[in-house]
Amino acid sequence: VRLRSRSQHGRTTYAITTRHYEGPEPVETRMQLNYREYMNYIKMEDRSRVPINKERRCFMYGKQACSNFMF
Repeated sequence: VRLRSRSQHGRTTYAITTRHYEGPEPVETRMQLNYREYMNYIKMEDRSRVPINKERRCFMYGKQACSNFMF
């Protein structure tokens, strides 16, 4: 299960992604959440795992779009 919040231009969206296998192939299902649902899932987090915080910066360099990831 992956829980994520994404903020851009002062607006935030929330989503949860679950993964299961059908035979050898992984199948991911993504569902949009509202703030209240997101906070309910946050309360259920597994504290034995370390969260990963990733920040992505996107910018143009000439005519080329670039992304910079910071963990």
